[in-house]
Amino acid sequence: MESDDNFQIDVKKLESLMFQRKKDMKDAIDSTYGGVDSLIKLLKSSQEAGIASNNAAVRSKLFGRNVIEVEKPKTFFKHVLDAACDKILILLMCAAIFSLLLSFFSNVNEADNNEPSESWIEGVAILLSVFIVIIVTATNDYSKEKKFRGLQKKVNDDVKVCVIRDSNLCQIHIADLVVGDVVQVKYGDLIPADGCLLACNDLKVDESMMTGESDHVKKSLENDLVMFGGSTIMEGSGKMLVLCVGMHSQNGLITKLLKNKLEPWRSNSS
Repeated sequence: MESDDNFQIDVKKLESLMFQRKKDMKDAIDSTYGGVDSLIKLLKSSQEAGIASNNAAVRSKLFGRNVIEVEKPKTFFKHVLDAACDKILILLMCAAIFSLLLSFFSNVNEADNNEPSESWIEGVAILLSVFIVIIVTATNDYSKEKKFRGLQKKVNDDVKVCVIRDSNLCQIHIADLVVGDVVQVKYGDLIPADGCLLACNDLKVDESMMTGESDHVKKSLENDLVMFGGSTIMEGSGKMLVLCVGMHSQNGLITKLLKNKLEPWRSNSS
């Protein structure tokens, strides 16, 4: 197996294949590359032998890592600001400030009265209550996000994928998966990246997360080769060729699209 980085296919071409649906992917592979076997050769892989282990780093550099980049976690101060933007709390703060202003002017008008005024207590009590609610809400949100990210990291670290490399069946971490890898999937597995089907045995997949289709999708070499990362194998087993990973997968492209849409909104709202 070759280990150089001279691939005659690039990320954009592989991404365009993943935009095909159902039988369209097979037609696109047949018309553009002369069939799945030719595509495998372009990716310097093999159904039986997989890729060379010493070539994985080159593939990761050229085609990307199998990692979806997520936004940096919010700081505690950002959670405090978010909690303080609650409309009801804003109304309460305005009411408290209004109450304090009234008590101030009332004290000025009653300056001759020797008795100490307690009209300010109501405004301060409201502000103190709002402050406690904001801190408690921010603390809970910060704690939940921290736990969620910790769990997410643990899951990502623990998930392993069954691949063929150097003619041997082996398990690797999902983040170490690269384009050209031949992956074996079975009932209950999460499809680790985008790719095309190479072999199957009564394979049915839940693609609802990607396509919104509630029914399980039956896969076959003739009618539907498409394998979306993040989908779940519901029945049967199969073998797939990895075409797109990480930020170049359908999940990654959606993540980038959402981020690009959110950034102008955030800048306008800040």
